[in-house]
Amino acid sequence: MGRDKANLPSLDDADTTILRRTVALASAIFHPIYVVGRTRPDDWPASKSDAVFLSDNTPDLGPMGGLATTLRVLEAQDTDAVALIACDMPLLTTESLQWLNRTAQEMPAQHGLVARNGEQIEPLFAVYRGTCLPLLNEQLARGRRSLQKLV
Repeated sequence: MGRDKANLPSLDDADTTILRRTVALASAIFHPIYVVGRTRPDDWPASKSDAVFLSDNTPDLGPMGGLATTLRVLEAQDTDAVALIACDMPLLTTESLQWLNRTAQEMPAQHGLVARNGEQIEPLFAVYRGTCLPLLNEQLARGRRSLQKLV
């Protein structure tokens, strides 16, 4: 694409980025919001204290590395699960996030819940539990970075 997708304009509001839109939608459902692998933009509104920007402690490993970073932080905070939402989902809605949250609570699985779109799994629209961190660490140690294959 040649540029950071998170900084693309949102489809429904050209004055905001897709990252800001995603954070705003997610913050209505999930708390806190972690944005992994980037620093807080200089122009990020101070009122957006709902977003915690984390350095990726496993850089260059894609979403799997970002998920591992987040689960390690949550483990230290004794938190059970995290929703993993890609920042480049231009059609993301509050209703879809509510569905994900509700379904993950109604159907607690050992390692989490990954949405399915037809026959396609969506590992970047999912809830992962801390119990999957050892599996992630094992895959990363073997040089495997695919969340599809992890699932």
